[in-house]
Amino acid sequence: MVTLDEYATILRRSALDPEPSENGSLSEDEDEVQATCSEEPISSEEPTGPEEPTGTEEHTETKEPTQLEELFGSEDLAEIGAFRRFNRFLSEVDEPTDTMEAAMARTSAFTSHQRKPPTTSTGDDYLKRIERIKEDCDEYETQLLGGIVDNEKISITYSDIHVDRSILDSLENLTTLSLIHPEAFTYGVLRSNRVSGALLYGPSGTGKTLLARALSKQAGVTMLEISGADVLQKCVGEGEKIARAIFSLARKLSPCIVFIDEADSFLAKRKDDDKHHERSMINQFLREWDGMAAGNGDAAFILLATNRPYDLETAVLRRVPARFLMDIPTSEARKAILQILLKEEKLGRKADIETLAGMTTSYTGSDLKNLCVAAALTCVSEEYANAAARKAPTPKRRIIKREHFDKAMLTVKPTITTPADLSRLRMFDKRPGGF
Repeated sequence: MVTLDEYATILRRSALDPEPSENGSLSEDEDEVQATCSEEPISSEEPTGPEEPTGTEEHTETKEPTQLEELFGSEDLAEIGAFRRFNRFLSEVDEPTDTMEAAMARTSAFTSHQRKPPTTSTGDDYLKRIERIKEDCDEYETQLLGGIVDNEKISITYSDIHVDRSILDSLENLTTLSLIHPEAFTYGVLRSNRVSGALLYGPSGTGKTLLARALSKQAGVTMLEISGADVLQKCVGEGEKIARAIFSLARKLSPCIVFIDEADSFLAKRKDDDKHHERSMINQFLREWDGMAAGNGDAAFILLATNRPYDLETAVLRRVPARFLMDIPTSEARKAILQILLKEEKLGRKADIETLAGMTTSYTGSDLKNLCVAAALTCVSEEYANAAARKAPTPKRRIIKREHFDKAMLTVKPTITTPADLSRLRMFDKRPGGF
């Protein structure tokens, strides 16, 4: 167990706290730092307003900056002063046998008081940045500008979707860890290498696109959506230029998530009878991807989505070692999804969440959303018809009953996914190379 005195001793011996010279006194430079740094205790009280004049005003002369102020700047010297006060704070604690946990708790409280809140860009700053990027785009980058998703306008967050927490944690580590802890990426294997892509695969309607948008929103990064129609061009040679433009635009938008939906539409396995320009486009895309993965500062993260992962080119799969199956929801998952969808609705006695989850076997998240919307519309139509027949006002709040869901299920069917397709998807998840 490390005592608080030992912890304070370690801090005092650090480079940030000047050590005494051989004769026991501080050097001239150290004296100047101590004189320059503020020694006043930090006050948490709010200012009460301007001070009233005392009637006698003293003439104040402008103080010339010292050599250390010119060298370090006032903000750096203020940090040194804060660190000195923190060292005194540790030395004055009355509990010398305190545990490291308690010491760290007080350390956190002190440093959080000293630390300034992080600066965040406003919506206006974001729009101005996007406008500057648009002015600097070439002909092919301009064709992709419609895929830029304004982070401020994304309404989807993690609370609006139901995804396995381990998938969220893995994706967050891959996309935002270098932004949160950049010092860990300045040496060793992470300096020039990193995982630059991930694959979301599963049946249609399982929330792959929603997850990509929520990830972009939570990470606070720009999202660039790309579809097969953006890349597949009629003219020979245009595909390679678009592939190059995807990565050049992503670098300008960095930090950025490039989301490619239905990736199998243009990144499918290469065959002997492929046309030359189609093969050249895939080769160019892979070259650009490798260049981006080299670990430079202006990099983007490639997030692929498909319901046919086994059709993807082998070289593409090699570049996405992180692969996540978005499967058809289980009974428990359907309960969670229904709770999210119906959290602001009033349900009838027989239309409880557990009953609805049992009725909707094989429904995907998208199917459940469509079912709930159809049931609510049926309820509204019925209530307005009844109110008109009785010449009475409609209820202030609708009540969705079991019969409304029964009627909705006549029209909203589960997404058709054959057992063979499901088995093939799940076998792909078990193949070597998963993340």
